[in-house]
Formats: sequence, structure tokens, C-alpha cells
Amino acid sequence: MAKVFLYDPAETTKDTLAIIKRKGYTCVELTDDPDVFWNTVENLGEGDVLALLSHGNANGPSDVTGTEGDDIDMDRFCEAMTDHNIELYLLSCNTGQDPCGETLSDNGVRFVAPKGCAVFTTVGTDQVLVYSKSGGEYKGWSGPLAPTRDNKSLSLP
Repeated sequence: MAKVFLYDPAETTKDTLAIIKRKGYTCVELTDDPDVFWNTVENLGEGDVLALLSHGNANGPSDVTGTEGDDIDMDRFCEAMTDHNIELYLLSCNTGQDPCGETLSDNGVRFVAPKGCAVFTTVGTDQVLVYSKSGGEYKGWSGPLAPTRDNKSLSLP
């Protein structure tokens, strides 16, 4: 089982990236070319883990760096996740909201996604915790891999 961290370089810190690498993730930077996103997503192996950090909204994650870009093809994305039984840690803000959260669930994707913004906290040199927040309020999570309480952090495998 491989672990892949697909991320917007403007959205992660050097410390977070170092911890992710120590956890055994292969790190892939998003670019302004959506082919980087799709080639990574569609070439995952059976049972792999994908942690995706890009801009996002209730329609889904972005497939490029920055805040520009079209909504992704959620049917294509869900198919890529379910074809190889991928465990998806979708860390793009607001992607746990509907219609994105509902689409992922309806298609049988094994995922977790924040209903608010994904707020990262590093703990020491070996742990990254992610909270789903909007301002000071905990918004909670969507998906079968979600923490049990809105104010509970997500720890990446």
C-alpha cells in the first residue's frame, strides 16, 4: 500500500511537509496543469491512501494550484477512488459539504472531508493534526473515515 500526498505548495508549511514525508508519503505538488492531478489520482494502486490538499468548496477539490480552475469531474474522481478502493483524506476546505460530500458517499468512496476549513497543527516532529473549523467554530467532518465528534482532530495514517 502506497501513501500519496497531493498538495498545493502554497497551502502547506515546510514542517507539515517534513512530517508527511516521515510518515512514508510520496509527495506530489499540484501545478497549473490539471493533468498532474489526474495522472496522480488515476495511477493509484489497490488500497492506496491519498491525502489531497488543494483549494476546494462544496462542489469538490481543485485540480490545480491556487484558487482558479474549474470544478473537477466528480464522477471521474469517484470512479478513480472506487476502482482501486482508495482511502481518501480530502483536506480541501468545505469539501465535506454537499453536493461534494453527498456525491462521494453516494458513490461508495471511503473518505473523510472537512465541512469547514482544514486547519493544520503540527505536534512535535512526528504528528500533524487537522481540524475542521470556520473561525473559532468546529464544523465537523463527512465520510466513513470521519472523526466521531465535530471538534475532534483528524490524524493522517
